[in-house]
Amino acid sequence: AVVSTQSTGEEKANEFNKLKLQNQWRAIMREAKATELTKDIEILSQTFERIVDRKDAIIKSLAQDLEEAEDQYQLALRSHLQNIDTLVEHQGSRINAIHREYSGELDQLKTEYSSEREKM
Repeated sequence: AVVSTQSTGEEKANEFNKLKLQNQWRAIMREAKATELTKDIEILSQTFERIVDRKDAIIKSLAQDLEEAEDQYQLALRSHLQNIDTLVEHQGSRINAIHREYSGELDQLKTEYSSEREKM
């Protein structure tokens, strides 16, 4: 009976020591994992910052391209409007010339008609 009591006491002590070692091992592993996760977070943070910087640079470049395209558009629009104004001006002059020619021919026909009518 004494042997079994000692054996039970040793088993309890052994179980207690086993649990104590497991807890210490878990604490060591948690600390190692926390250190590893901290390094991973630092790496991810740096990667994120690089990506954000790269995308900011792309956005700035695209904004500049857009501004240049807008300037080119405005220049082309002004040129187009000037060409339209010139074309309208030329057409107006042409219409006036045709109208004067028509009026002259009409006056001539009226004169000829009147003189032929008088002859009758």
